[in-house]
Parts: sequence; C-alpha cells; structure tokens
Amino acid sequence: MWITVKQFRMILWLILVIFIGWLFWQAVVPGGQISYVYDFSRENYFINKLTPPDRVVLPAEGEQKIIGNPVYFALRTARTFDRARLTVKFRNPRNLPLIEAGVLADKTVWRYETRPLENLTLDRLEKNWTTTRVGPLALYQRQKKFDSLADFLKHTPDSAVGSYNYNLDIPVKPADYMSATSGPDPSVALRGPYQFYTYPDKGSINLKFEFIDLNENKDADPVDIKLYGGSKLLSETGLPDDGIKTGSGQKSKPRFLSLNRNNLPEGVYKIEIVANDDIVTKKIAADGHRLSFVNRLWLADFDAPVELFTDSAAVSAQTINPAALQKIGVGGRTLDLDQTYRQFTIEPTEKISRLRLERPDLILSGDGVFSFLSSGLFNPNRPKIAGRLDPDKWGIDFVIADYEPPTDHQGWRVASADFNLKDAYREFYKYNFLISVPQLNAEDKVDDFVEISEIKVDLTGTTLWEKFKKIWLRN
Repeated sequence: MWITVKQFRMILWLILVIFIGWLFWQAVVPGGQISYVYDFSRENYFINKLTPPDRVVLPAEGEQKIIGNPVYFALRTARTFDRARLTVKFRNPRNLPLIEAGVLADKTVWRYETRPLENLTLDRLEKNWTTTRVGPLALYQRQKKFDSLADFLKHTPDSAVGSYNYNLDIPVKPADYMSATSGPDPSVALRGPYQFYTYPDKGSINLKFEFIDLNENKDADPVDIKLYGGSKLLSETGLPDDGIKTGSGQKSKPRFLSLNRNNLPEGVYKIEIVANDDIVTKKIAADGHRLSFVNRLWLADFDAPVELFTDSAAVSAQTINPAALQKIGVGGRTLDLDQTYRQFTIEPTEKISRLRLERPDLILSGDGVFSFLSSGLFNPNRPKIAGRLDPDKWGIDFVIADYEPPTDHQGWRVASADFNLKDAYREFYKYNFLISVPQLNAEDKVDDFVEISEIKVDLTGTTLWEKFKKIWLRN
C-alpha cells in the first residue's frame, strides 16, 4: 500500500515532533533523574571525551587507555542537578595503587572534590587485617583491639592510625608544638593559592599578608582569606581586583590584608588563600604562629637557598621556567628537576624530610604538609593511606576509611563515587570531572596504563513539579 505525499509529510512532522520532545525531555528532565553513558564506541554529546590527548590513547574497540595523570571530561547538562553518581568500568593490569575520581568545586584554585575508585593498599588490608564495616566506612586493624567502629572512634589511639577519605579530628594540642618566635622565612614569596594550619597562641590569630598582582592575564584577580575551625567556615575577608585588567604585566603596588581573631577555643585552625596565579604573597607576618602548609606550594621568589621540612611520603616538583631547573635535596636523596612542564616525584626515606632549594619559581607538592621551621611542622591529619604510603613501613596499626572495593564484572572492575553537585562549579552548561591515577606519567616511557570501557553518570535533582511549587510559594 502506497502512502500519499500528505501522509509522508505527516510522518516527517511526527518524527520531528518526537525528536523535539525527546530533546526537551533530555534538557528539562521533568522527573529529576536521568543517566548518561559513554562506552567509547563513538563520541557522546553529554559526556565529552577524555582530555588532554597526550595522556590518553585513542579509543579502540570500545576501550580507552589512560597513560598520564590526571585526565578530564566534561558533563553537559541543560539544567542543574543536586547529586551525581559516577560509575566507571576499568582494568588496572599494572596494579597501580590508587585510582580516584573528582568533580571541579572551585575554578579559581582549580580544586576538585575527589572520591576513591580503587585503593589497592586498602584492598590488601581487607584480606590480611581484621576488617570491620558499617556501610562504606571500614576499620582495618593489624591486630584486633576494637570490637566495633563506635568503640574505635570513642577511644582512638593517639598514634599508629592512618585514614583515607575520612577526617579524624585532633581536639588537643600536639605534644611537641610550641608557639613560634617568628613566622615563615619573610624572603620567600608564594604564588597563587595555598592553605596552612596553625595552632593559635592563647586563642588569638594575628596574621598580616602582603600581596601584589602580576597582571599577566586579563581576568579579575581578587583575593579571599578564609578561616576554618574543623570543617566550619569561621570568617572570610578579601581584596578586590587592583583594577588593572589589560594583561599588561604591570605589577601592582603592594596591598595588605590582615586576619585577626581573638578568644578562639584551643585547637588547630586552617587558613585558605583563594587566589589565581596572578597573585603573589610577598610576605606573611606571622609572629607567634607556626605555619604548616598543606599539600602544595608555589615558591615564586627567594634570594638565597631555602630549606623546608615535610612529612610527605612522596614529594613532587614542577616548573615552567627553564631558569628554575635544579637538583633538589630531599633528605639524603636528590630529586633532579631537569625538564620544564614535567612533574618529578621522589619517595623520601624519612618520616620528616629536609628539602633544600637553590632556585625559585617551582611548585612543590606532596601528600603531607610543608614548613619553613622544623620545629613548626605539625599535621593535624592522620597519615593518608593512598598510593605511596606503606602502613608497614610507617608503623600504622589501624586505618579508618570511607571506601568500598570495586566489584568484578566480566573481567572488568566496576566502582562508583557519589558527588554533591550543589557545591560543584558549573560553566557553559557543563560540570567538569577528572580521573586521577597519581603514579601514571605519560612522559616516563614506562608501559603502565589504566583501561576504561564505560563511564556512567546518574544524576538526581528537583522534579519539574517541585520547581513549580517553589516558584508558586515564592510568589
């Protein structure tokens, strides 16, 4: 039976209406829940391909190899969501110790909220130590001493305890901590964002910062200083941009910002400097405070060789400046920083290592803290059991972790991570995610990799009816 031209046009219009309706449904998601899957067999509109290209191998037969760290992908959504459950199907044939995923939370300081996908150290402890679980929270004991998680949390030992993806607060003053007579070396300038811990003397924090703006980009360059007690934001102060937005490279005049708080309860406090890489901290006046910098420092400038101290199980260095290439002393070992744009890593043999730097303009990073004073080094966090830290070597007898091992599915490992998207950064209708395999280096010519065959994102948000109700009640 032949169809008429009119009927054919009606069919085409019906197909168009169905397609537009499908696009509307995908954009609005009236039920508040939707899933997107990228299986690497072809490009996906919603889940973009993994980047940068030099850290991945082109997809083949529905699989893609990650050869460098980290890699990123964007999730395109026409509306906002509250939560995301990211599920990754992968293989780890070289038994790389740690794989994590994260969502971009702050673009200014390029901070990702990360969650575990696979931690082989904890998987080993699960088999060889006594393990107690309450949901995803696990307690690993070399020798069983606690019958329950509640008992451990109530009587947590002062030492020999490690953690992963879980914060154990230290409510008391570290035994070997004393008030400082001076702060960090005033001749060392720090570039971009950083964080540090301090234990205020007599309940008072009095810090003064001197900033300059390099004006090497055209973006606004504000500065924010945030004070945290535990996970609670106690205060926030800041400086606006200096008003120069031409990217001329004309340095601003020094500007100053103070952080003063009195009558604080005894304990450890964290100060976060939120700024982009155009901002340089020329000096921190920190009399009476010892400062332990967290994870990362960009040492922008200094006039004489500098010494730092760290408790990191792995120390990394990187620079984009050829004049900063050098040999860095790390305890009794040497880290040879002989290429720009490449991160070099060394594992110290001591729990506390002395670093010696001859030239400025390099980024130091690690999984612990850094201090310019050996007596001022303190870390309120328990040792992080991730990647390079061996519990046997570092005398760890107990580990608490918010972690569930991946499951096996037809020769692949499957792991999921949950993220709060209310606090995530979203721009141009995209959320930005990463997959991190810290021990992968695309430039080391070592045949190591992680294979991925599927990325799935389950999104949850308010329904269309809930949105209508909010609008109605607001009016």
